[in-house]
Amino acid sequence: KATAAILCQHGAPVYFQWTKGHNRNVRNEGADILAGLGAMHEIEEAVHVDTDIDHEFDVIGARLSEIT
Repeated sequence: KATAAILCQHGAPVYFQWTKGHNRNVRNEGADILAGLGAMHEIEEAVHVDTDIDHEFDVIGARLSEIT
């Protein structure tokens, strides 16, 4: 919901295209390896991600499906 709210606030059309993962794609496999290596590192400092949603952009159900 927080991501959808941020996209709504952006004001411009946003399009997503599903892309099949992996499928023996060398770059995707490399990204997977790097993500795994990164996941092994300890987090030294907490990162705060603001997920507060302005009421105007708090979309659910049918309204949410319209923007996806």
